[in-house]
Amino acid sequence: MHLSFSEAKLEQAIIELLQDQGYQHLIGDNVPRSSLDQVIIEDDLRHYLAARYQADGITEEEIQRLIKQFTTLPASDLYESNKTFCAWLANGFLFKRDDRQQKDLYIELLDTRHLPAALRELFDTEDVPLQQA
Repeated sequence: MHLSFSEAKLEQAIIELLQDQGYQHLIGDNVPRSSLDQVIIEDDLRHYLAARYQADGITEEEIQRLIKQFTTLPASDLYESNKTFCAWLANGFLFKRDDRQQKDLYIELLDTRHLPAALRELFDTEDVPLQQA
């Protein structure tokens, strides 16, 4: 018996898992953006940052500065720019506030605050309960 598993099948399996969790899937050509060169969906990012850091009093100017930080990584050294962005995405980073009297913000581009509960719900079964950390 030969099982064939291609990149396309893996991609489809991941898409279905994410859709089961309530995420919407769009084909790249159907993502609303001003041009094909725009790789960051600025409106979505702006909305996320405003909602995620509302309690910290993030300002529109700070959000705009963050978006500029992401969209102006140099294309001349694409490898280093991608490495920098991937580090920000995976680990987050400290962001200096416009008002120096305010504490720096730790910016997380992936909101993982609810991840432990979501994983517990996804994988916890009556047979083998997940242990609390």
